Amino acid sequence: MKTLLALALILTTSCSARNTETPEINQNTTLPQLDKMLARLGLEYLDLVYLHQPLGDYNGAWKELEKALEMGKVRAIGISDFDFNDELFESIVVPAKVKPQMFQIECHPYAQREHWQEMAAKYNIQIESWFPLGGRDSHGEILRDPVVPSGGVPIRR
Repeated sequence: MKTLLALALILTTSCSARNTETPEINQNTTLPQLDKMLARLGLEYLDLVYLHQPLGDYNGAWKELEKALEMGKVRAIGISDFDFNDELFESIVVPAKVKPQMFQIECHPYAQREHWQEMAAKYNIQIESWFPLGGRDSHGEILRDPVVPSGGVPIRR
């Protein structure tokens, strides 16, 4: 009997003013930016695209990501770095026709961001952590914590 190895690859990227020649992302630049990414990668769709940072006309850019989702160019859309304050977060989540499926923020054992976990849960949005083991400023401190490498403490029921 042969064993087959299944490999799942989830392609994620972001639309950002940093990813384009255009000084800002808006309702007119997001779809062309996404089309360039797809062409460059030789793909018909991406699994997840984040709207990275609240710059420019981010609500217009979000509408373009909603269109890309409807067109099948992306399978899921999310926001990244919209955690400055509640008003900013809700300025994109509340009016959205399609709520973000993912919310990417810095989150790790030393910065658990409980408020933002609650805000995401309120709108049924999943959190994806950047720097899940701490950033370069942590100097590997999280990995030296005796609880983290051990996988934590078993829970007895």
